Amino acid sequence: MVPSADCNNDGAPDLHGESFDTDAAFEVFHENSKYWRVSRLVVGYRIARFLSVPRLVAQVASCFKRYDAPPHFLAEPETTDLSLIGALQRRQSATRFADSALSSRELSALLTHALSCSRPLQSAVNKAVTIFRRPYPSGGALYPIEFYLLAMAVDGLKPGVYHFDPRARALRCLREAPRDELMHPLEALEHQRHASAVIVMTAIFRRSTIKYGNRGYRFALIESGHAAQNVALMATALGLGSLSWGAYFDDELNTLLGIDGVSESVVNTLFIGAVP
Repeated sequence: MVPSADCNNDGAPDLHGESFDTDAAFEVFHENSKYWRVSRLVVGYRIARFLSVPRLVAQVASCFKRYDAPPHFLAEPETTDLSLIGALQRRQSATRFADSALSSRELSALLTHALSCSRPLQSAVNKAVTIFRRPYPSGGALYPIEFYLLAMAVDGLKPGVYHFDPRARALRCLREAPRDELMHPLEALEHQRHASAVIVMTAIFRRSTIKYGNRGYRFALIESGHAAQNVALMATALGLGSLSWGAYFDDELNTLLGIDGVSESVVNTLFIGAVP
């Protein structure tokens, strides 16, 4: 097989004769998070050790972030007749948003159907523990991903930063802030700044790595992708636009959410709003 014009003989992208540095950070991460036959016993031992401590299983299963702010319970979710196949066929990244507000029922449908706990199950390891399953895959059902809402124009909510509790199906306001302050950490284009809200996903990596080691970091990133697709498909079903966005200043956005950026850090953002 002859390599394409933009690849070298190893199949790696070639930038005007300069291939990527094989010592780059992403290569180091990828190598250190691989699953090897020679290391599977070590990983298996780590998993078995985790499962053999009922107290630890209970602790991780109850790892829901809780804030002292009063809960704002979600409204009755908006309904839609669009099929899953229809949503898959219509889904596309929104290039611009209309300057309008998101209804409380639309927001509820996004958060309830795409992200909320739906099936409480008894743990097979610790019978006293209830695991709250959600509508997206998570390695070991450890759910390291947390959800925040930057509400710019949402009926019933003051503009600000909110944390979403998927078990109570409630939002808690962490701080009120104007649109300009909320959008500042996001290097958004002008026509994207009309979005009604931004869903921010963070990862508490220890929830996953405590069982799977470095591999758990991959699982957290994969989980955020699954959750993002749920939101995107639900937005499509509601006739809304969504845009998964990676151009954000990590530390500035972490600071806006009030997290340290190390034990918990932003891994994904999605703009949500009506489309023109």
